[in-house]
Amino acid sequence: MKFIKIFLASSSKMAEYRKLFEIDINRMNIDWVKKDIFIELEIWEEFDEYMVKEGKQNEYNRTVDGCDIFVLLFSDFVGRYSKEEFTHAFETFSNSPVQLPKIFTYFIEPADGIKDSSTTDFLAELGGLNHYHSINKSFEEVRKKFQKEMLDLTAKEPHFAFPDLTPGINEKVQYIKMLHLTDRQKKTTPVYRKYIERLQDEEDVYDEAQFFELVIYSGKGKSSLANNYSRSNGTIDMQVIIPKQEPINDKLPVQEDDLMKNAVRRNFDLDSNVFYSVTNFINAFQQNNTFYQTRADEPIKCIRLIIDFSALPNHRKIQRSAPKAEHYNTNDRTQTKELTVSAIKEGVYQAAATALIEGDIVVMRFDINWDEI
Repeated sequence: MKFIKIFLASSSKMAEYRKLFEIDINRMNIDWVKKDIFIELEIWEEFDEYMVKEGKQNEYNRTVDGCDIFVLLFSDFVGRYSKEEFTHAFETFSNSPVQLPKIFTYFIEPADGIKDSSTTDFLAELGGLNHYHSINKSFEEVRKKFQKEMLDLTAKEPHFAFPDLTPGINEKVQYIKMLHLTDRQKKTTPVYRKYIERLQDEEDVYDEAQFFELVIYSGKGKSSLANNYSRSNGTIDMQVIIPKQEPINDKLPVQEDDLMKNAVRRNFDLDSNVFYSVTNFINAFQQNNTFYQTRADEPIKCIRLIIDFSALPNHRKIQRSAPKAEHYNTNDRTQTKELTVSAIKEGVYQAAATALIEGDIVVMRFDINWDEI
């Protein structure tokens, strides 16, 4: 939650206006808290009445220091303490590298047109500061103007902008377990034949890996993109576990990508902060394609790629050297970063990348000795 603190300065004669101003802020909060902003209003009636060593006015001034917005209401006269609070706010603003607090001065014309010398002197002072004060015939004008100013601040000033509540991805974990591996170039007999529900067809399996993908959102996501593709002649057999999906050729409309052997790209209604799928990649890990990767389809704080060869009976012999991992952007290969690969246990490798933008890829490459396959 972002907090915006407003200090309202005005004379004791304007108690009614302060109450109306407070009502407006409370009404604004009803809407703004839904956007993750809460407005704190500081008015002198709300301060405790007990004595403080430095004096109450110094306490008020200290409160001004911590405010984001300073508002001064005045009419037929400007009180001594209101003037002191304005002076303190202006000094704070002048010395602030981010130009805070934002200062608003609203002059309400007296009903009888008579202004005290304190008002004329203060208006002259504002002119000397090149500040064009707001002239209003009634407090209703002030209310409308200030509400517009608040919305303008959220649109133009980053300090006041509404937080982006679009659920981002905190972490994506891709655990890949190699189930079978044979060398197709040797024309060996396939391990078995697999029925692909999505394609309503069978295929010989020479190598197979199972992808367990877990995505954790920072908030409740409305949808999730399943974007998988395989290289070469690989085939994808995808099962979305969360959210639960009906069979692809039953109730869901069949998309063009669903009918392609090596690609799946579909949006799913999520209504959750978790997305989980299990996907079998078939005949994709062969010579010249000995790597697995995962892609960031949107900004992600962390991707963790784990590849497990331990189920293969000859996993100790098939690798000539330790695997290597990279984090790169498909649109700018100059941003490639080498990642550390750690062995969780024998045959199980992990690499992690942080602060990924859309299009980034994390890849782990293997140097396979195919004579040992």
